[in-house]
Amino acid sequence: MKSKLLFKTIKNFGLVIVFLFSFQNANAQDLTYLGFSSNPQAGLNALATPIGVNTMTLETWVYVDANVGEIAGHAGFLIGFNGWFRFVANNIAVWVDPTPWLGTWVHVACVADGTNNIVYVNGIQTGIAANAVGYDTANDESYLYLGRTIAGTAGFEGKLADFRLWSVARTAEEIAANYQASVASNSSGLLKNFTFTEGTGDHTLNLATSGGNAWFMTPVSDYTWGSATLSTDNFEFSNSISIYPTLIQGDSFQVKSENFDGSEIKIFNSLGQNVKSSTLQNVNVSGLNNGLYIVHIESSGKRTIKRIIVNRK
Repeated sequence: MKSKLLFKTIKNFGLVIVFLFSFQNANAQDLTYLGFSSNPQAGLNALATPIGVNTMTLETWVYVDANVGEIAGHAGFLIGFNGWFRFVANNIAVWVDPTPWLGTWVHVACVADGTNNIVYVNGIQTGIAANAVGYDTANDESYLYLGRTIAGTAGFEGKLADFRLWSVARTAEEIAANYQASVASNSSGLLKNFTFTEGTGDHTLNLATSGGNAWFMTPVSDYTWGSATLSTDNFEFSNSISIYPTLIQGDSFQVKSENFDGSEIKIFNSLGQNVKSSTLQNVNVSGLNNGLYIVHIESSGKRTIKRIIVNRK
């Protein structure tokens, strides 16, 4: 498959549920991207961007050079980094630890569906927080900025590819099925789609039929056009590993892998805390309370994540 390839002044974030997430790379694919310098004024002005309803989805491929700066800034939502990655809508934030993303490409999708704010990474839900309002349409007159805040601070240090903004809440199934594929310009609810294929110039085209291009706000020397190809290595590694059982009513689970030697397993709770580490295929979890846990498995530089639920009666 070939895929052509927020504002820091929001305060009083609400109650947040956080999942620590490691990554698995997608199938091999070509990305075209735009890289940003550390100049906090650098960024793209994507013009007035009314969403019109209380649902929204923002998704993009991102390459993180440093976990600082904003990916997208708008009066109604914020997506970016303040040490951890955060998605904010209606002043309610979901936080995700981006440490495993450094120096690699990951796909991030942020959804406000009128019930929750949700973050997906590489098609897998990794964080959620209750938000009964969703996106607040009172902010519809706001401009959208990429790579910086509205105020021109907190410049993003990294690269973006295939940036999409929707006025619909994309489902988990839609995100998982389409994050590695291009989308039609007339897709229902698609407001912005920047694929950065130009390779030169001072703006990038919005491929969505709603129109509205995005323009550089500082000299072109602050930006880098480029392309990259993702590897299949982590994808194949992830498919070679399974966990049984995933619903644990006893004291252990088994990691099944054709080549387990040298693997390291770390288990994280919903607060992102490392609560268990192991190098054994049979992992004892007798000390863990009931709940959802993220299992991070790494071997020879390849990484993947699985999820387990401990539910003893």
